[in-house]
Amino acid sequence: MALRPRDADDAVGAWLGEAAPIARFFDVAITDFGPRHPLVDLAACAALCDVVCLVSDAHRAAAEHARSVVGAVRGLPESPSVVLALVDHGREGDGVARAFATGADHTVVPIPFDAGLRAGGRARRSATHLAVVRLAAAVVDATGRSM
Repeated sequence: MALRPRDADDAVGAWLGEAAPIARFFDVAITDFGPRHPLVDLAACAALCDVVCLVSDAHRAAAEHARSVVGAVRGLPESPSVVLALVDHGREGDGVARAFATGADHTVVPIPFDAGLRAGGRARRSATHLAVVRLAAAVVDATGRSM
């Protein structure tokens, strides 16, 4: 089951109202909470999850910021697992993702550059489709480990 709460301002309330009543009927429920601010409501959204997939630009500064959030999410009382997806928007390759994956205690998945992903578009390249499948598999795998 995949969900995206309609109320972006109150993502937790929307999830509790829309998803919680039916999520128990599914082995896996994936919710897209959209962009969340680490200091505002990311922790509240993450507390509802067994696994949190953080998606960030693969540029070094943005990726470093996302990596710093990984520890905070894993440190929540609910201890969700974390998967970090690094999307190459600048044709810089997956060097940052490979470096971050080395020795990491969470999964790091590189998503290659794909012009189709700009402005919320759809992936055009088979390499991107494969990377998204790998990301989905990593999230499901982390779900199994967290149960």
